[in-house]
Amino acid sequence: MSGLILVLAGCTAPNAEKVSADEVKAYADAVVDKMLAGINEKDYAKFSGDFDQQMKDAVTEAKFGEIYNQLGECESKGIISADKYQGYTRAYYKGKSSGMSRDVTFTIVFSASGDKKVSGFFYK
Repeated sequence: MSGLILVLAGCTAPNAEKVSADEVKAYADAVVDKMLAGINEKDYAKFSGDFDQQMKDAVTEAKFGEIYNQLGECESKGIISADKYQGYTRAYYKGKSSGMSRDVTFTIVFSASGDKKVSGFFYK
């Protein structure tokens, strides 16, 4: 089962520009840790605290409940890569989830405005 909450169009991008995972990690780790802690604690405010307005509108508390029901408890195992597409920065994290029998790839999309707000979140 895969989950998708995406405000940014397009999941695969053949023209994506590779960026330094270490550079993205410098700001993304704290955001990812907070989002996953929010899932684990069933705390919507913590989970959505770094969302841009479009994500807040798209991911309601009801949708958040669906995410928890699919994933269960989560933990990040670290960033595996990052890229940039149409101005958005995407950070890819490998993790574990009690609701899935295999490793999970979490993708966090950061806004093109440069404010480091989350514009997309999906997992598979």
